[in-house]
Amino acid sequence: MQSVMHASPASVFHMPLSNSGRGASTHVAWSECLVDPSENHSWSEGGLGLRFRGSVAGPEQDLVLAFLSAATLELRPGRSLTVFAEPAIDSGYPDLVGVVWRSEVARQWSIERERLRAADLRLLHLLSTKGALELSFLREVFQRGFNGMLTRLEEANVVSVGKTRCRARSLKSIFAVEHIVAIEAKVSATQRVIKQACANTWFSSESHALLPRPQTGKRLTSMAASLGVGMLSFEHDHVAQVCEASIRAVPLSYGSWLFNEWTWRVARRAGAI
Repeated sequence: MQSVMHASPASVFHMPLSNSGRGASTHVAWSECLVDPSENHSWSEGGLGLRFRGSVAGPEQDLVLAFLSAATLELRPGRSLTVFAEPAIDSGYPDLVGVVWRSEVARQWSIERERLRAADLRLLHLLSTKGALELSFLREVFQRGFNGMLTRLEEANVVSVGKTRCRARSLKSIFAVEHIVAIEAKVSATQRVIKQACANTWFSSESHALLPRPQTGKRLTSMAASLGVGMLSFEHDHVAQVCEASIRAVPLSYGSWLFNEWTWRVARRAGAI
């Protein structure tokens, strides 16, 4: 499979290549970057709870597996791909989530990040988007758990704490992810798959519905376009774009940070960084 046809230049399927001349791009297979329940991960520590639904045999699983066996991605130098299969997040279990990240950034992080919890990431996202905030205000918002949250974030070297205010450190140093693509696979072209793909826009750079046939009704395509959801068809080992997805910069929410931390932990345990 080549890249998705006619994708936006900012799409994960057709990332713009670097002109720096510092190295050539590489093609990676999604199947070679897969993280799923078949691997033995210990995720109790730190409270971030990477869990998976686990595959269920059927036509939709067959579609996902066929896509995985054919999908490749062109990466710029210094980038890596990690693909999560049905991870548990607040909005459900997206079939696939592909994360493009910068290894040179993640390699510098302290092991203290292992102690971060989901609630800590909510605070971190707030600070990264709003800038310096008063400690008194944050205590009112987060209440009893605030001191522990702030301590863990400071020890992980992702925030800077002053006497009365605190702020997140530079985003480019604490957030390694460049792009997150979510894919929902369904064998029937219905509003349900569009709604599920839309639910994934809260954390992803782009969200797609994956269908086994290239033809869909205009009403469904219009619905997807209005929600910023892409539609992909997969047939005979070939991906075609039916409807473009809106492209968003991450992090969009603490959900984006979850994938940032999970990707780093997976890479550490695999000895990749």
